[in-house]
Amino acid sequence: MAFQLAPVDSAENRKLRDLRDRLAKHLELRKPDHDKYEFHISMAYLTQWMTPSQTRTLASTGEECLARVKKAGVLELDAPEFCIFQNMFGFAKQFPLRRISSR
Repeated sequence: MAFQLAPVDSAENRKLRDLRDRLAKHLELRKPDHDKYEFHISMAYLTQWMTPSQTRTLASTGEECLARVKKAGVLELDAPEFCIFQNMFGFAKQFPLRRISSR
């Protein structure tokens, strides 16, 4: 389950897309849908198929979470950080992402 996010304005959108472009270049990781990427917050990942009852509960919980996010208005996030992870249970911060040289 994920919530799609939209940058607050075109300037923020350019900054995020520029960072994504620079990371793709320096990491040599660029997917075919790179330019169509939608920023999001992931709330859950399935590890097994759910029962119909579990599916309804997840949908209801997701709707409640989304309502809270919408009520909060603009979400201000800290600067991005480069992280590594072995699984989706934890992300080890490595360093903040600062301006990367375009050389």
